[in-house]
Amino acid sequence: PSSPVAPSPVFDAVLAAVVAFVLVYLAKLLLAIFDGRLRDPEQVPLVSGVPLLAVFPSVPRLGARSLPAAATGFLRSALVPDATRSTAVLFSPVDAASRASRLALAMAESFARSGADVLLVTTTLRDPDIVERTSYRPTSDNTLEAHLKAQGQQASPFYVKVEGPGLLAVLPSWEPSHDSSELLSYGLRDALHSWREQYDVIVIVTPPVLEAADAVTVAPLADRTVLVVSKGATRRDLSTASGLLRQRDVVPSGVVVTGVRSAAAVERAAARAGP
Repeated sequence: PSSPVAPSPVFDAVLAAVVAFVLVYLAKLLLAIFDGRLRDPEQVPLVSGVPLLAVFPSVPRLGARSLPAAATGFLRSALVPDATRSTAVLFSPVDAASRASRLALAMAESFARSGADVLLVTTTLRDPDIVERTSYRPTSDNTLEAHLKAQGQQASPFYVKVEGPGLLAVLPSWEPSHDSSELLSYGLRDALHSWREQYDVIVIVTPPVLEAADAVTVAPLADRTVLVVSKGATRRDLSTASGLLRQRDVVPSGVVVTGVRSAAAVERAAARAGP
């Protein structure tokens, strides 16, 4: 022949491209199979067994006004559908990276701006996301421990100024105690009864479900329980957290995913969750 049959540069180049494509596809497939992290908010219902309520970007320090309005508004109406009765809402983080305290504060501010009288309770000791944002200053009677010991009868929480017709009061956990779990177990029921007579909405946030017993202690007493998980947390942790609450006969109202950078993903989740 006048020209060599092999090797063929064009054929070899095409073959190399096809092989490279197949190898990359297989690598991505194996990564998806063995990667246990929560990569897509759409995985939430399958993993947790409860609905996806909302998707937020990284929760800022400045409250709900910096959060997507559509998701914030839907979440507010989903958690408190009846404004004529007092409602206790528990935000229970799956992982610390979810910044559930920031979300709880943002939602409490949102409720207050809409006209509700709101009490925000955090059982995390000296929760920095609540303490720093509200400029909280402890006294002998404005801590969570003081109110639990008095069964909610002390009407002296720390008040936070908000724009709007509502009111926002906060009760952080502040006093280290060896019997804090027992105090929460035995004091919260009566305290909640008293708070319901004073506030339209009681927002409670706890440490991560898998790190402390607070969430499974509070959940049976709350009207709504929301799991808060960051994008990138493990699917196993989300499933385990949901299972622990179900062991206490509590079915979470849904899951909120934070730390989602894609605006399109936030909009898709809001569209699916909306009416």
